[in-house]
Amino acid sequence: MGPRPTECGEAITRLISDGGLSVTDVRPQNWASGRLKNLRQWGPHRGGPGDEEKSVHGGGNHLCAEEGRDRGAGGGDLPPPGGSKASVIRLIFLLVITIIRNMSNDVLLGENEQKEAAAFDRVARHVSKADLITSQGIVTRYLSATLGQPFFNAFPDLVFVRLGRLLDPKAIVTNPQKPLSGLKVLDVGSGDGCWSAVLAGQGANVVSVEISPLQVDLARQRMRLSGLTWDARVCSVYRLTENFGRQSFDVVFGQGILHHLTLNLAQAIQQIQAMLRPGGVAIFTEPYSGSKVVRRIRESLAWLIPLNKESPDERPLTDADLALVRSSFRSVTIEHDDLFAKFARRVMGSHRLALAVASIDRALLRLPALRPFASVVFVICRQP
Repeated sequence: MGPRPTECGEAITRLISDGGLSVTDVRPQNWASGRLKNLRQWGPHRGGPGDEEKSVHGGGNHLCAEEGRDRGAGGGDLPPPGGSKASVIRLIFLLVITIIRNMSNDVLLGENEQKEAAAFDRVARHVSKADLITSQGIVTRYLSATLGQPFFNAFPDLVFVRLGRLLDPKAIVTNPQKPLSGLKVLDVGSGDGCWSAVLAGQGANVVSVEISPLQVDLARQRMRLSGLTWDARVCSVYRLTENFGRQSFDVVFGQGILHHLTLNLAQAIQQIQAMLRPGGVAIFTEPYSGSKVVRRIRESLAWLIPLNKESPDERPLTDADLALVRSSFRSVTIEHDDLFAKFARRVMGSHRLALAVASIDRALLRLPALRPFASVVFVICRQP
């Protein structure tokens, strides 16, 4: 996929502005009239975060100041710094580089998406019909968690406990069986729809997106088998704004999805942020690795305890990834979990033991020094 027209337009505007030109200055009819004479010497943009926006939307201020000096009533035009023709060639060169870079990024993302889709298509082929029935017991379990009375004080029940805390208490009192009624929820990386069914069962208006076509087929089967309905689509998280209007959802819900998007996590977060209405919330649960040493040891033991890896490009989130998420939203809450519980599940093979030590994990992880050794993070992002 090549660069989209809006990307090219933004790149042109940014390049022109960084060079001290107005858009009209680079129109062919203005070349002969000498309007390129006030072009500053081209150089790399070294501004801090947010300077790109200033150069596009506020760049006219410094240009007008230069034009005032060059074309003021008391003085004539100054000689061009390096010749208008050379500057235009430089502009075209930088524009071509930007287009090639965008095309390369699209190619890499396209290859990544194909790998992810193929990996989860393979997983889908091993799902049985019985696995696609969302029982009333499952609905009741997570409804209780949303209402603040979880069956288990551990993941994944705690995800819905956290979601319930974000709700208007009046809504819960008004309709305790459907506490998510009135909310439009986007379930990203939804797989076979297991969480979409839980959300829809609690009254949410759910749209689920998944890169694997076979997983989306399973989600639609789950609807029929469970007597629930929602909008299940094949869609990439990198392309949300091409499929949905901006600010379309109250909640973006993701369970184990961001760690599949690390090839360009910034673009994925930008797309997710664009989906949220003012006051909206994005809530994620992700595998985490805060210690490089522990991660190396874990990978070296993969022959003994296989890594829980469903697709070739996935990896746990790191502190750098979490810092990127923090910088993208004004309000971000990150909670660490799963210190010894994962060992109980993966090594001892005991979910009961994992549930038993979950509360010990949370107590220990109150100590910042131990958080890098957690294996799961809950991430809650609020849109102002």
